[in-house]
Amino acid sequence: MRVGVANTKGGVGKTTTAIYLAAAGHSRGLTVEVQDMDKQGSATSWVDGIGHVEGLSVTVANAYTVKRPTKADLTVIDTSPADPRDIETVAAACDFVVVPTTPGSINDDRTRETVAFLEGKGVAFGVLLVAAQPHTIATRTSRDALVESAPVFETEIPARQEITRAFGTLPSGDALFGYDALLREIEGEVL
Repeated sequence: MRVGVANTKGGVGKTTTAIYLAAAGHSRGLTVEVQDMDKQGSATSWVDGIGHVEGLSVTVANAYTVKRPTKADLTVIDTSPADPRDIETVAAACDFVVVPTTPGSINDDRTRETVAFLEGKGVAFGVLLVAAQPHTIATRTSRDALVESAPVFETEIPARQEITRAFGTLPSGDALFGYDALLREIEGEVL
């Protein structure tokens, strides 16, 4: 299964979502490849910080390489917000695209732009609220606004300092903070 992570808005948790989805798959015994299309290379740097882990790899990717078959059970592609062509490439190459966003009006607007772009591309997708604070007006308002124009995952990723500090580590177990549930939701849509 090939999952893209994309949003035209920067700073909404794309790389974190990509790595945590990869960690969720790895914790279930899947072989996982992270493909890093972001020119900043954050996903590559994160996985390099983990060191060698059997069944987990990272490759620098581009519009050509993400279309190649992989031997991994799960391939997760991290994209750049700066280049909408990356999103088009990922939409064509993936079984599913996750559109992460943090609650807030500006993020909702940019997320709707990404959703509008993905509609009609023939790829299944869903919006994921990250850094969500349950029972707050901001999270509820964003969910309500987004659900009118896009499929929104039931899973919400909570705002947690542990997630912010996880760079260079391979989360597992309770430290997945709902990304394991997200992977199950995606599998329910794809498989």
